[in-house]
This record gives sequence, C-alpha cells and structure tokens, in this order.
Amino acid sequence: MLRSYLCFLGGKIMYIKNEDLKLNEGFYAQRKYLPYESKVKLAVCRIREWYEYWDGMVYLSYSGGLDSTVLLALIRMTLGKDVPAVFCNTGLEYPELVRFARKAQESGAFEEIRPGKNFRQVIMEEGYPVISKENAAKIRKLRHGNLSPRYRNYLLNGDERGRFGMLA
Repeated sequence: MLRSYLCFLGGKIMYIKNEDLKLNEGFYAQRKYLPYESKVKLAVCRIREWYEYWDGMVYLSYSGGLDSTVLLALIRMTLGKDVPAVFCNTGLEYPELVRFARKAQESGAFEEIRPGKNFRQVIMEEGYPVISKENAAKIRKLRHGNLSPRYRNYLLNGDERGRFGMLA
C-alpha cells in the first residue's frame, strides 16, 4: 500500500512516502546536521502523522528520562492534552527519577500508575524472571506440574539426541 503524508516544513508543503520514512545512512547524515528548528518541525510532523494514523487512539509511556520528557513537551506543544501520558512506577525506578516525575506530574502532565504487586511479591509468588518465556514455562512445569519421568527428563535434558527441549 502506497501512502503519502503531507508535512509543512519551513513554510513549504512536503509530501512523504512510506519508503521515505525509513532513514538510510545518507538521510541520517543529512538530518544530523539540520538546524535545531528544522529538527523540531520534523518531529512535530511525525507526531501528527502518528496521531492521525492511529485516529487519536494513542498514549505516551513517560519514563521521566530525557527522551520521554522532550517527547512529552513536543506532544503537548503539538496536540495539547489530547494524548494521555502514563508513568508506570514499578518501585524499581531510581528515587531521583520518581521525584523528578512527580514534580512534573504537579502540572498535570501525566498520570502515575502502579502495578498490583510489588517486585518482591512477584519474585516470591512467581519466581525470578528468566531469559525467555520458553524457559520460564519449562521451569513452571517442572516446579508445579504433575509430570511423567520421561517428560521431566525431556524438559531437563532434551530429546534422545540432546538437542531439543533442553533447559538453559
């Protein structure tokens, strides 16, 4: 599907095709040295495209870091408060970051949410996170499943050739 976008850059109308949205090495080098004002206009254009593409059904995941703070400011400058912003405080963030985010929250910039369980509860009830979902599923089966000795051996050691199903 060929789709084009209309942007206003420096008072000029600019059409952008989908294949042009991917930055190759030459485009990156060219945009790297654009003046600051042009970079802001390009960012604002991309924010509008993103908002329109998803028909306004978007939100910003705010981390409190530099990138998400700048993006939040650009979104507010472009779209106002139409885009909700959410800060997920898992309890593992640095205290300085949480203080900074809460200071920014006083202006009503975003909503802070917390998970139902803290990290310690997750570790105690579910176990420590492992490398992949596949390994996590195998560990769960080994801990809580009523497994035949053959299947247990398969999960731990793999098949007869020792290749498939090995844990770790």
